[in-house]
Amino acid sequence: MEGNKLYYSEKQDKHEEGVSFHVHKDIVNTVLGCRPVSSRLITIRLKASPFNITVIQAYAPTMDYSDEVIENFYNQLQEIIDKTPKKTSLWYKVTGMPKLEKTGPPGPEFDTPALEDHEGTVSIGGRTITNLRFVDDIDGLAGNEEELASLVEHLDKASSAFGMEIIAEKTKLMTNNPQGITTEIKINGIKLDTVKTFKYLGSIISDEGSRPEILAGIAQTTTVLTKLQSISRDKNISLRSKIHLMRSLALSVFLYACESWTLTQEHHPNQITPIC
Repeated sequence: MEGNKLYYSEKQDKHEEGVSFHVHKDIVNTVLGCRPVSSRLITIRLKASPFNITVIQAYAPTMDYSDEVIENFYNQLQEIIDKTPKKTSLWYKVTGMPKLEKTGPPGPEFDTPALEDHEGTVSIGGRTITNLRFVDDIDGLAGNEEELASLVEHLDKASSAFGMEIIAEKTKLMTNNPQGITTEIKINGIKLDTVKTFKYLGSIISDEGSRPEILAGIAQTTTVLTKLQSISRDKNISLRSKIHLMRSLALSVFLYACESWTLTQEHHPNQITPIC
């Protein structure tokens, strides 16, 4: 499109790999600079408020590449992040199929030693899953209490080895066993609390499945509908516009994170009271 600008970085001798940014003409003037690091890494800096934005586009080497190539890639990526000014909104996207222990945000690779002698029993699609990693959190998964205690102990020891500390007060346990957790699982001598529900990234995680999340969604949607009553009763606004507003302002609230809901007979349409 005329006026847009393409920034790219690729191999000079072969048409392989390559990363790029396609900047729309409306924000071309906000580009403060672009740095092609390698055929797998490129960064761009944009002027924004209250902080400037640095975006990193990365194409990770697959498992077919040598450990040296993979290690060099992540070392370069970490170096870019370390040199990014502190008062900057940092965004990065890593594509490709890196080795398992390299997935997740760059940083100290303590996951491998933490799980080195740990054999999990939770599997999805035949693949053993011991943890889920987020930006600054990690969720451990275990099939029984002994396995969970072992996993927490491994993570605690590995974190200490890297100069990090797991805060016991912010670490919680949850189980789908009606009898609860009877084993005392501790961090730094502090027993971890067992909870029935907690909120994470806007979603309610509960031992009751998706019921609390759905009920919360209904309550929030009811509040939105109440605020829209003046619009819904306005005869000067077309029915089509009202439907669009309903879908964008109310339905979107109710269906937030619905992809992860587990529905039961209780949630069948015939069992749900309509909201008017």
